[in-house]
Amino acid sequence: MRLKQEYECPMCGLSSNLPRVSFPYYAKIDNFHFKYLRCKKCSTVYVNPPPSSKAIALMYKGSEYHYHYHNPSRVEEYQKSANLLFSYLNKGAKVLDYGCGDGFFLKLLSCNSFYCTGVEYNTDAVKYVKNNEFCEVMSTDSFQSELYEEYFDAIHLGDVLEHIPRPADTLNYILKSLKFGGTIFIEGPLENNPSLVYFSSYIFGFLKNIFYRNTALDSPPYHLFRVGGRQQYDFFLNRIDTDLELKYWRIYDTGWPYVEGKFIKYIIAKIAILFSGKKFFNTIFGNRFQAVFIKRQI
Repeated sequence: MRLKQEYECPMCGLSSNLPRVSFPYYAKIDNFHFKYLRCKKCSTVYVNPPPSSKAIALMYKGSEYHYHYHNPSRVEEYQKSANLLFSYLNKGAKVLDYGCGDGFFLKLLSCNSFYCTGVEYNTDAVKYVKNNEFCEVMSTDSFQSELYEEYFDAIHLGDVLEHIPRPADTLNYILKSLKFGGTIFIEGPLENNPSLVYFSSYIFGFLKNIFYRNTALDSPPYHLFRVGGRQQYDFFLNRIDTDLELKYWRIYDTGWPYVEGKFIKYIIAKIAILFSGKKFFNTIFGNRFQAVFIKRQI
């Protein structure tokens, strides 16, 4: 008898053999095909199967991803995030930026008298940062090596969790490098949270799936799961082994990705921004979150 395959939700950990395909339905890169499944327990939508190491290498080939998504044209966003982190630190603090991309956030930190270390999966991005910034930068393999032992006053993960196949395991490992009393600042997208951009993209995607069934997205599945504010908050509450104290929690809207689109999408994005952070029907509207935690003393 053939056993049914079980799928584990990366956010709540539920294993199920009956998840259903959900928006945005399908994605592909070269000959690798993926489905988006909805968790029956927490409603997180996640990519299945998880990308293999070969698929991930194709997705992040070269530095194209980082040049497009992490660049100085977003300096205002980076600066606001840096200012939030600064408010919890003393000058000279040791800061780890996990998933540092092209190093722009590291540059903001180093220019404000912090001792910075970057960790990045993409080897080309690591070389780029090493050649352009005065910070220590290493690969994720080097950081996870048994020989590496360093502790930080603060850790930052900006738009990182959603790229990681097993976010709970990874975050629990990273937190071992945070000093007791230290600060961890995590920020990223809430792609399934109530937002005019989400509602619009869901409707457009639903109609496209009806008329062009089984059509895969044109881009690779960079984001391995899509969540709302409640799922993300519950993830921190239930899946993290370290004793953390929540100091700051914010949901807001940037209009992404429609804000970079043409006329109709741009208008939708601007309207979404008007509702940013506002509460309707006991739900905060927005497509991004920021969370700051302190690692409690034992």
